[in-house]
Order: sequence, then C-alpha cells, then structure tokens
Amino acid sequence: KTAEQITQKILSSETSLMIGIDGGWGSGKSNLIQMIEKRVQEEDAKAIFFTYDAWGHQNDMPRRAMLEELTSKVIQFPQALLEEKREDWEERKERLLAQRKKTSTKTIPKVSAGILVLALMSILTPTCSKVGESLPKTYGAGWDIAITIAPLAFGLCYAGYKFYRLKKKTVKAFLNELLFLYQESTKEETTHEVVFSEEPSSSQFREWMKDLDKSLQTHLILVFDNMDRLPASKVQEFWAAIHSFFSEEKYKHIRVIIPFDRKHIISAFRGEDGDDRRCYGNDFIDKTFDVVYRVAPPTLSNWKGYLSDQWKEAFGENLSPEHSITQIYDLLTESKTPREIIAFINDCVTTRETCSKSIP
Repeated sequence: KTAEQITQKILSSETSLMIGIDGGWGSGKSNLIQMIEKRVQEEDAKAIFFTYDAWGHQNDMPRRAMLEELTSKVIQFPQALLEEKREDWEERKERLLAQRKKTSTKTIPKVSAGILVLALMSILTPTCSKVGESLPKTYGAGWDIAITIAPLAFGLCYAGYKFYRLKKKTVKAFLNELLFLYQESTKEETTHEVVFSEEPSSSQFREWMKDLDKSLQTHLILVFDNMDRLPASKVQEFWAAIHSFFSEEKYKHIRVIIPFDRKHIISAFRGEDGDDRRCYGNDFIDKTFDVVYRVAPPTLSNWKGYLSDQWKEAFGENLSPEHSITQIYDLLTESKTPREIIAFINDCVTTRETCSKSIP
C-alpha cells in the first residue's frame, strides 16, 4: 500500500518532491524502494531510477561523484533527454570526467661561454702574474711577462674565433653573437605537470541540476541510500547538501526519495554534550521532506517457520532444527528480523564447517 501511494505521488506531482522513508535497520526500506521502482516503470516506462550509495562514496568528492554517475545514467536512456540536448550533455560529461593539468615553467638561463672566458681572464691574470714573478731567472727573460698575459691572449684568441665564424664580419654582428643571441639560445626550461580532479562548487552543482531538469522529458527519481551507515559528521555534511540542493530548489521532473533511520539521524544531530533536549534531528527531518512515510518493523507472525525453512535450506533435510534450537534463538535475541535470522543460521553453518560433527 505504501509503495502504491508513493508511486502515485511521484507521477501525479507537477513539481519536485522530497519523500522520506523512515524505518530502522532490517525493516524493509530497500524492498520498498524496489517495489516503488517496479510500479513506477509499469506506469511510466520512460521514468529513470537512480540510486546513489552515500556510504559507498563517503571517501569521494560528493558533488563530483554524484554528477558523474547521474549524468552517465541519464545519457544511457535515449528517451530521457531532448534530442537537441543529447550531444551537449555528452560533452559536459566528458569535461566533468577530464582531468585537468596545471603546468609551471621555470626558465634557467645558462652562462654564456664569453662570460666564462671573461671570468677566467679576471681570475687567472693575477694568478699567472704571481707565478711569473716567482719563476727563477734561469728560465730566461720575458717568461714572467708571457705567463702574465697568457689569459688575455686566450681571451683574444676566443674572440677572434667567434669573429671568424661570422658570415658578416661586422662589430655589431660580433657583439650580437657574443652577448645577445648566444644567451637566448642557451635558455633551459624545466616543466612540472600536476594532474588533479576538481570538485564542482555548490553553485555549479545547482546550475548543473537545473540545466539537467530543463533537458529532461521524463521523470527522474533520485534515491540516496545507505545514509544510516555514515558516521555522524558525514551525516550532517550529506544532509546539509541534500537540503540545500533539493529541498530549497524546485524542479519539474526530478523527485527525491531518501530512506533513513530516525534514531541514527537524531543521534548525528545531537548536541556535543549528548543532551537529547538540544537535539534538532526531528526539526531537520520535518524541514527537509515534503512527506515522510514510516516503514513499520516486520510482523513476526511466523518467524519460527521462517527459521525452520532457512535452516533446512542451509543444512539440508537430514539436519532439521529441533525445538530446542528455536527456543535457544528466542531466548538469545531481543528482536527478530529476517536479516538477523539469516545471520544466525550462517554463524551455525560456519561453526559446523570448522568443527567436528560432535562437539564435547
């Protein structure tokens, strides 16, 4: 009955709708979502269901991950978008997925050979002069002068060599070759590239969703699942984003369904001192949703029969559950749900596989 009511609200509403499904763990929220999806597609085959796993994406960039998966999902359905908008959204998806490169260039000019020769002349001339003065006179006259002017002679020979290499033997060309052109041709570039993915801003996310809503020609139902498994800090962050992007904005084709556990949400918004009187969880829930449906816990009309059937499926007919097993399980468990019964039987299976048939 709940699935039928939610389906009719989704299809009959002329504007966006925030629907909450309130229920504890194991109460059947996931099954209800599947029933709603089946009924919506039976009445509107073009409708698109998109489920976003909040717990599975808790370490991702939330807005980027949501837009990436949602856009990929919508593009898969030819009937979802207006024909003139399809190529545009494929290009926007490629831009979203593309990794950006940041390049920084550092230019390190080399020291020209002419400057090196000049520096050597400046350093070696006084050194050679001292060496020439210290030579014994027995080496002959003029050695001290020859050694002193040797660096200068080397520099003049280098300048003559550069002048000789020029096709146009002019002083201007020689200076350009020696000072300017040579320095420019010896610049060295070092490039660093950093590849990164960018998180869309809140305004970009909101604009993206508005443009997508205008391009749609069918219902898009967004389901944000597994919020109950997030830690308290993540619940507050995710809830704030959902409220900002969907509760405060109105769309023509987009509907939102959020299954949640009220106790977990209240715990996440409880005051730092743990005082329940300062908890605003219920206020956040009432302010976010247009309508909230409560999923009651399963009625335990025949849990013993369910345990017996699952036990036989796990162990076979030769090891049927005795009456004492049902009594022990009844005494050891406070609440009984199909998920807990299956977990109990699986524990028994692993115990039997790792132990002998007879346990002392």
